[in-house]
Amino acid sequence: MDGAGVATVTDETMTDETACKDDYTAIVITGKRPGVNPVAAARGHVYKALVETNGRAMIAWVLDALSKSPSVSRIVLVTEEALGPLDDIPGVAEVKSRIPVERVCAAPTISASVAAAIAMRKDDSRFLIATADHPLLTPEIVTQFISSARAKPGACVAVVCRKTIEAAYPHMQRTYLKFQDMEVSGANLFAINDRSGLKAVRFWEKTEANRKSPWRLAAAFGPVNLLGFVFKLFSIDAAFLRAGKVFQCPAHAIVLPFANAAIDVDKLSDLETVEKILTAR
Repeated sequence: MDGAGVATVTDETMTDETACKDDYTAIVITGKRPGVNPVAAARGHVYKALVETNGRAMIAWVLDALSKSPSVSRIVLVTEEALGPLDDIPGVAEVKSRIPVERVCAAPTISASVAAAIAMRKDDSRFLIATADHPLLTPEIVTQFISSARAKPGACVAVVCRKTIEAAYPHMQRTYLKFQDMEVSGANLFAINDRSGLKAVRFWEKTEANRKSPWRLAAAFGPVNLLGFVFKLFSIDAAFLRAGKVFQCPAHAIVLPFANAAIDVDKLSDLETVEKILTAR
């Protein structure tokens, strides 16, 4: 991502006054990484979030899903200034009739952008992090993830089991993390439920470059955990328990039963798949 607005997140960012709130502020990552995005370029755009799927920009699908979940009370968009005025971003005007929508400038990395958005909402205690390239996101997916994550301290990560994905889409190519009891793919949804969860954001910033490399990602957790990953010695719950010790905050995997939750748009073939699914829907 390009842009300014980096803010430092501290454990004091969220106040005790609002720690009892049960609703979530949704942070939507809408920027772009350096260079030309092939999906955006193929459809005549600079920003992937503005690419249309079935007559609607990807970001508009995401905003609609978030705003219709009863657990989300506010949306903060992380964007480059070059994206234009907030109200001109597809989907914003419609969503603002339901819940407040705010904006923060993108930082050089996704994790730094998340930190900036959290710092902007210093009175909020719970955050849901989503991406703008997830047009198959639905209110049902959002609500179930939050319902499962709400009572867990620290940070939660949404994942989908490989069996669930392949049952719906036998030829779908995804990146999987392999555990003793299952293989999972990420679902681009994260929850921060209290102050301790901010430590996971800081760890994410250190390891973000390895997000698509399961081996390098596992190595960042230390040699013992790396060996456990190589030989699939840990169940997914045990692995996240160990990960939490590395983060210095509790960490949990929330396994979702929706194959579509794991399908974001990283390449043109993903976009074509999404368009077929939306057409069938």
